[in-house]
Amino acid sequence: MKTAAAETQPLHPLMQEYLHELHVLRQLSPHTLKAYGQDLSTLQNFAAEDAVELLKVSNAHIRRWAGRLHAKGKSSRTIARGLSAWRGWFDWITEKDARSAKHSLLVNPVDDVKAPKRLKSLPKALSVE
Repeated sequence: MKTAAAETQPLHPLMQEYLHELHVLRQLSPHTLKAYGQDLSTLQNFAAEDAVELLKVSNAHIRRWAGRLHAKGKSSRTIARGLSAWRGWFDWITEKDARSAKHSLLVNPVDDVKAPKRLKSLPKALSVE
């Protein structure tokens, strides 16, 4: 169950640093950064709801949280973007840990989580004219 405190909680400092690097180094658009920020906030809220430290998230947590997004009626594109943002952040954390000789997160918990298949629309029929 979500609490008001969890929804208004500022992003974890490492998440803020990651978004800043995406802005400066990769020069992502403000819209992409906003979407990734929302996705990382969702990850943070899920971790808070389940009383899990962000750097101790497991593959099972990620799968459960992706399932929650699906249960909430989120589109497959939204879930895929969220998994991409989460995967990117955990990749960044593991690289950062490797550079600083910290080993708090050895593997990315999102690595083997597949994004849901996107729905394919039927082709438009050609008119007789």
